[in-house]
Formats: sequence, structure tokens, C-alpha cells
Amino acid sequence: MISLRNTVTLVGGAASSQILIALSSLLLARVYAPDDFGTFGFYLSTILVFGVFSTLRFELAIPIVKSHRRANALFLLSNYALCILTSISVFAAFYVGLVKSDLQSWLSMESGAVFLWPIGFFLFGRFRLETFKATRLKKFGAISSARIVQAAFMISAQVLAIPYGAVGLIFGHVLGLGVAVSVLLYSGRNEVFYYKVSAHYLFSTAAKYRQFPVYSTWGALFNTLGSQVPMLILYGAFSATIAGHFALAQRVVMSPVAIVGQAVSQVFLSESGDSFRAGTLGSKVSTLVEFSAKIVLPLGFVFFLYAETLVVTVFGPSWSQASQILQVVAPWAIAIFIGSPLSTLFAVLNLEKQAAIIQLFLLLIRGGLMFWLSSVYTPQVGIFAFSAVSTVYWLGFVYWVFRKLGTPISETLKAIALEMIFIGSGVVILYLLSVFGILPVLICAALSLSLAITRVFYIVKLTVSKQGARGEADA
Repeated sequence: MISLRNTVTLVGGAASSQILIALSSLLLARVYAPDDFGTFGFYLSTILVFGVFSTLRFELAIPIVKSHRRANALFLLSNYALCILTSISVFAAFYVGLVKSDLQSWLSMESGAVFLWPIGFFLFGRFRLETFKATRLKKFGAISSARIVQAAFMISAQVLAIPYGAVGLIFGHVLGLGVAVSVLLYSGRNEVFYYKVSAHYLFSTAAKYRQFPVYSTWGALFNTLGSQVPMLILYGAFSATIAGHFALAQRVVMSPVAIVGQAVSQVFLSESGDSFRAGTLGSKVSTLVEFSAKIVLPLGFVFFLYAETLVVTVFGPSWSQASQILQVVAPWAIAIFIGSPLSTLFAVLNLEKQAAIIQLFLLLIRGGLMFWLSSVYTPQVGIFAFSAVSTVYWLGFVYWVFRKLGTPISETLKAIALEMIFIGSGVVILYLLSVFGILPVLICAALSLSLAITRVFYIVKLTVSKQGARGEADA
């Protein structure tokens, strides 16, 4: 069974950091313009897309290999790749910032933002690398602390840098990453992780795990590019304003879902190799999917119903367009939260090549459909189509995993359905009371959100308590 204590430790840190970021948006959305958020969102999208190459994905194997010496070789390979690619990005930034001013104008980015990009690229890759090293060392508490500190420093810098617009938002992100990397480095200072490895051993390691840069990198690129296509299309083909509204929706919903999902993935990946060899991977997947669905569905349901009320009340009427986008992407966010942790199974089952092909086709379908519908109709229609295809893919992927492992999905679906009937009935009743004017919509929204959050905390506490009791019985 997957260690839900470790999962809760990581999810707790990730969720706490995202709560801080969401709360900071209450202020930042009122002092930064949508254009600033649009530029910041474009910066983040490019960091995420190019960041896939930062370590050539060798770090994925660090938590799952048996040999500590081999893990160290993978760490060194990832670090060398990061340094080389960062050097290239520095030259590219100076070229765009000092030589190709017309390109910089087209990107609508100030020089400060362009020159901060290589620093953000390097710190993004190093944070990812240190996170996987800490995962191998089972330092989940350090990862959790790093995320909270990252959010705190990022928010503080962004508040202090309000006069600098988009550059201030970007600087805050870079500073937060730098502090988070420092926390992870400090936490592992006494661990014996580094071993002497020869150049020949490094080359043999690179050859043995070549599927990660050759296949996994491209699969991850197509997946990341696919998730960032809306921002890239909205910013490049339309305007920074509409991109800013989408960026706020990402900051409030999509980014927290992705971060928390990544935290769950790290625990799942660290244990999936042994579970696969022991033949218990199917039960772990079933437990994880049920646990994830029970957490995200109540919150997602509330956000879907009350998006406009919550966004306008919290961020102001100027962000009403963001509430429409939030409603559209809510099903996509739910599906990502449930399905994305299972994507690490491609590495465990040695299916990186198949994953790359799937992600390529998904990218072409989603990107092409969104661009066409956005051009013919409106960007909102394009976002809806993108969200719908993405939701179908992730739910279909979950079903495929169950079939691949030979694990019945019916019991998992039954448990999820019973939970939704229990919590959904209360939320629906409150929503109907607001529709018929019996209670103010804001009160119903607050009660529904409180009900969902209380239920989530209860599920987490109950699940961890059950697993603790089971562990004591096994002992």
C-alpha cells in the first residue's frame, strides 16, 4: 500500500505553499494589471516547456535505482546537462535582449525579464534535481518545507516589487526558487550521497538509461507543451490581457493542482518500483486514485458552481472574465489531479517511447483544435475545447492503467460515487437555495466551500489513521 503518511507530508507542504500563493493573489490581482499577469504567465510557460530539457530527465531514475553509486551517476549526468543548457540560455538571453530588440518587442517583455530567464531556467532544473535526490533519501519533510519557504519568499518579493510590474512578478518567482534550492541543499548536507564515479561509469549509466533523454524527455515535452499551449496561444496570437485572465485561473486552480499532483507523484514513484516487483502495484494505484478523487472532487465541484461569485468577490469585478475561464478548466484540473501521479508508471513499466507518441498526438489534437476554434470563434471556445479533450484523455488514461495492471476499477468507482453523493447533496442543496433567492449566493458559496474543506480534512485524517493502524497490526 502506498505510504499515505509520506503522501500527506508532501501534499501538506505543497498545499500550504499553494494556499499562500492563492491568498497573495487577493492583493496582487488588485495591484498588478492583467497585462502583467499575462507576461508573467508567458514567462512561466516558457520555463516549464524548456525546463523539460534542463536535466534530460535522468533524475527520474534517481529514486528507483537500487545502487547508490548509480543514483549518484544519474545525479551528475543531470547536473552536467543543466549547466550546459543554462550556458546556452545565457547566450540566447543576451542575443534577444541586446541584439534582437524587435524579437523582444514582439514578445512584449522588458529587458529585465529577458535576463532573468536563464536564472529561472537554472534554478527550476536544480530544484527539480534536488527534489528527486531528496525523494530517494526519503526527506519528504525537507521537500515540504522547501515549497513553503519558496512560496513565502516569492510572495514577499512580488509584493515589494509592485512598482516594477511584470519584472517584479518574475523576480519573485526566481528568488523563491533560489531559496527553495538552498533549503534542500542544507537539508542534505550530512547525507552520504556522493560517490566517486569514473567517466566510463558515467557513459555506461547514460547508455543504460538513455530512454529517459531519448523518449521520456520528448514525452514530457509534448505533455508540458500541451498543458501550456493555452497560455502560449493566448499571449502570442491574441493579447497579454486575455492571457492575464487565464494566468490568474492557472494561479488559483491549475498550478496548485499540478504542484500537489507532483508531490503525490514523488511518493508514488519512490515506492512503485518495489511494488511492481512485489506484484502489489495494482492495489497501490487503486488506493491512490480513490484517495485523490475524494480530495479533489468536492473542492472542484464547489469552484465550478461558484466560480463567478468567488472570483469577483475575492479579486474584484475587473477579473470577471477569469471566472468564466476557471469554470471551463475546472474539470481538466480535477482529471489532472487524479491522473497525473500515475504518469510515472511509464518509467516503471519502460513505456517511455509509447508515452512520447501519445503525448505528441495529444499535443497536435489539443493545440490545433484550440487555435482553430479561438481564431474562428472566441478564445473562450478554444479553451473549452482544450479542457474537454484534456479531461477525456486523463480519465481515459486512468482507466487504461487499471486495465494494464489487471486491477478491477468498479470498487474504486463505487467508493468515489458514494463520496460524491454524500458531499455533493449538501453542496447542491445550498446552490439551489442561492438560485431561488432563499439565501444570498455569497453565503451559500462560503458554506459550500467550508463543507468541502472540512470533508477533505476528515478524509485525509481518516485515511492516515487507518493506514497507521494497519501498519501496527502488520508489525
